[in-house]
Amino acid sequence: MATDNVTGRGILAKDTVICNGQYRIDEVIKKRGMSRVYKAYDLQLGKYWCIKEVLLDSATRGTKRERAFGEESIKSLQYEYSLMGMLNTPSIPRALNPQLSADGNRIWYPLDWIEGISGKEVIALKVAIPSQTVIKWGCALLETFGYLHQNNIVYRDLKPENLMVSDLGKPTEQIHLIDFGIARMITADTQNQGKALGTKGYAPPEQMVDNVAFDKRWDLYALGVTLFEMVTGVPPIKAEEAQGHNCDFDTFKFSTGVSQGLRDVILKATAKNINDRYQTAEEMLVDMRRIGRFDSDFRRRANTKIWVCRSLVIGGVVVALLAGAGYYLGSRNISGQVNNQIEVAQSSGSFADYKKLAQMDPTNIDAYNGMLEALKKGGSVSDKQEKEFTGVLAANLADLKRESGYGDLAYNIGSMYFFYYGDTNSLEGQQEARNWLNDAIKYNAKNKALASDLFVVSDFQSNIQGAMRDGSDAGMYKSSWDAFNEALKGADQADSDDVVTASLYKSVVDLINNYSYKLAQEGISQDAVNDMVRQATNFAAKGSDKDATRVTQLKGEIQKVLPSLQDKISISYGVRTK
Repeated sequence: MATDNVTGRGILAKDTVICNGQYRIDEVIKKRGMSRVYKAYDLQLGKYWCIKEVLLDSATRGTKRERAFGEESIKSLQYEYSLMGMLNTPSIPRALNPQLSADGNRIWYPLDWIEGISGKEVIALKVAIPSQTVIKWGCALLETFGYLHQNNIVYRDLKPENLMVSDLGKPTEQIHLIDFGIARMITADTQNQGKALGTKGYAPPEQMVDNVAFDKRWDLYALGVTLFEMVTGVPPIKAEEAQGHNCDFDTFKFSTGVSQGLRDVILKATAKNINDRYQTAEEMLVDMRRIGRFDSDFRRRANTKIWVCRSLVIGGVVVALLAGAGYYLGSRNISGQVNNQIEVAQSSGSFADYKKLAQMDPTNIDAYNGMLEALKKGGSVSDKQEKEFTGVLAANLADLKRESGYGDLAYNIGSMYFFYYGDTNSLEGQQEARNWLNDAIKYNAKNKALASDLFVVSDFQSNIQGAMRDGSDAGMYKSSWDAFNEALKGADQADSDDVVTASLYKSVVDLINNYSYKLAQEGISQDAVNDMVRQATNFAAKGSDKDATRVTQLKGEIQKVLPSLQDKISISYGVRTK
């Protein structure tokens, strides 16, 4: 274990450096008793870690009860960490070697930092999570539980707050299982749980009893309850309060938009008798995977109006006629509300009105495009605005991908990240744009050609440094140059706004400024480079009172580079000719 100069018992302040200069404390995430959780930046690897800290003297300080609690907490964290160190799957954070402070009183446990949003926070957005999204997350969690159970580990504490969704609403989205505080490995010496532990409402009744044998089926019950809450938005305690003693987790009692198949899986997973539930994660996973393919009722619900109209024409039975008519009237009322909101959003053009439309009609592509257009009007998109947009998008992404206009939506999201997101020198927007532009190409966006050019550019800017280090950068400079030329033509033909044109000129000027020698090596003529500089110079010189703040900033950055650019070009092409 490495040592450090931190001493005492106080909470580590922001910017404190620990572990022989490796980690810098950025934020205190949680404080509970003698343990703390920090977000820390790795100064050597350039990434974030979650660091759990425990004070060892907690077992020797305070009252007898406090000392006993401290000793038990230390043992629990050490066990949790040793357990996680044995696991190797992308859905569970990795655990690195623990580190010890110089005075021997603190142990630091580094874990993967998962940048994302918790399941609890997703539910708190109060946006309906479609059945297909919940099914996807459920399948991923069952694969994780299958892995844990094969290793004789029972998790015991599944609930929304112990789930993290990274890259929410993006093609790289993934759900993670965190906090193994009460997880246990079943061994010959550890068969019973001793004191009952778990979270009321999520843990099955038989888990909340002292000195019973560990049972992997407990995790499947908790997953069923968690899926119920995700798809209905109703916490289990409230569901129980609403139904009384004989409650069950029937989704149809709380939500009409849930797949019949998902409802059946949840009911079986949460059956009162443990022998009536799924017996293994693999068994439950088989049924979860069948839902989307074989649930005819779910497919009927996706086309409610058509189904109801057919029943009216073909039924011929008074009961069916009356029921169908009532349902039709309800559907027509909802449809009328949606149409009214469409008019409101189109009239105002505001983000809030288009967001409301997306919440009312989650697969309305125009609602998301409207939100994007509203964001672009400001000239730039902040982190807060981006998170508000992706918060609505994430819950419905799986269903949106089935819509005919998804390719165009993906292109618009990609261009938002490419041209409008973050500051003008940040690579984060380029990296995010790359994933969405790839979807635009895959789903045949109308601007597929331009998406392909922007993808090449974003791929270059995201990966060139790594490619240079490992010597795989040959050809990337010419490809990026060609893509910039085509993108500028495409932007001009599409009559794009000045933010797009300014961003492209700024990026191509940076390419010349940083890699003109590489351009020369890969056959780009000096005349072509000089001509591009002239175009960028002319564009930057055209001032206008109508320029958005971001356009003015981009033009200023282009003009700042121009004075030294010609010398660099001359030197680069002079070297080439020798």
